[in-house]
Formats: sequence, structure tokens, C-alpha cells
Amino acid sequence: MKKIAILFSLIASTLLLNSCGTLFGDHNRVVHVTSAPPGANVYVNDALVGQTTASGVPLDIYLPSRSGFNSNVVIRVEKSGYETIYQPVQTTFQPIAVLDIFFWPTFIVDIVTGDIVKINNPYMNFVLPPQDGF
Repeated sequence: MKKIAILFSLIASTLLLNSCGTLFGDHNRVVHVTSAPPGANVYVNDALVGQTTASGVPLDIYLPSRSGFNSNVVIRVEKSGYETIYQPVQTTFQPIAVLDIFFWPTFIVDIVTGDIVKINNPYMNFVLPPQDGF
């Protein structure tokens, strides 16, 4: 009887701690960055993550899994002779997470893991205007 109770509690906790956003939501945490002109430096929250390519292949930036609503992830693209552009990564609520209402502990799991939100547009193209005097 004790083994059945332990097995039941393990199964119940596994079901309760898996949330709708975590199981069925959009888990993409990659942003694809291109720029015109190519060869611009790309920063995420002031940390250099790479450079855009001349071939047009996007620079893939892997964001932390907890890039949620108020994560304040900002992409900065700069190149000498051109104006610097700042663009926040926009996120929205994942509709599938509404099902967390029926299993309330899962709502907390989605918030903690960041799976309650998804990235609006993972493709970001930056067109850098020339600076005055160049």
C-alpha cells in the first residue's frame, strides 16, 4: 500500500508541475539578426554576441530561457560611420498558458521558466543610417 501511495504522489506531482506553456507552447528563444550594411557588431544587453555577415545569413542569438515579460532584453547594433540602433525584444503572452487556470500550480512553473511568453518576431533586420559627416 505504501508503494502505491508513493507511486501515486510521484505521478500526481509530475502532472501538476508540467505546465501548458512548458509542454505545448513556443519554446523558441532564438533571435535572428541581419543588418544593412553587413558587418555590424551586435550586442545583447551591452554584451557583444557577434557580428552580422555579408552573406545575409542571420546571426542567431540564443536568449536565456527566462526572457519573460519584464526581461528587458535589448539588442544593440552598431558599426563605425553609422548610427547605433537599439531594439527591445518584444514578447507576448502564450495563449496556451490560459489552460494553466485549470491546474493553478502550473501557472507558477510557466512564469518561473519563462514559457508563459513567446517572442513576437524572432527575425530582426536593422538598417543603419549613415552618421552625419560620413
